[in-house]
Amino acid sequence: MGKSRRRRKKSTKMVLEGGGEEPNGNQHEDDMKIESSRSGFDTRALALGLSKDSTSLSRGKLIQRHKLEYKLLRKEVSDLRKQRMKFSKKKASQQDRRKELTKQMKQIQKEFEDRCKKELEEYDAKKLKDDDDKVAKADDDVNDDDDEKMMDSANK
Repeated sequence: MGKSRRRRKKSTKMVLEGGGEEPNGNQHEDDMKIESSRSGFDTRALALGLSKDSTSLSRGKLIQRHKLEYKLLRKEVSDLRKQRMKFSKKKASQQDRRKELTKQMKQIQKEFEDRCKKELEEYDAKKLKDDDDKVAKADDDVNDDDDEKMMDSANK
């Protein structure tokens, strides 16, 4: 039997250096994942056309970005849980560290929820304001047309 031709998975470092591409030029989804910072944003979001600037996104794209960030948040929280499991509940010296990790997990989750809620509210408020401006402008255009017609009929 011949040797198996198992494809080796490229590491994140190799992806950053430009490796990890298939012969057709596409990158694997696993290769595109890059450990994100605390902000929870990665290159997959950029590949989907999602920018960090929430003002230029549609509501759907904003929600997609939140889903990606939530996925990364779950990974971060699970890592913290694994760290917390290493500390005993019974030893007083380790209880404080466990409590600290638990507080950190809850804080990260709350910050994420608050930020997402705030971004959606800001988007909705901006969208509502833009829609009101469009309606007001359309009303002004209609009124201007009516005024012009009245002036034309008065001049005749």
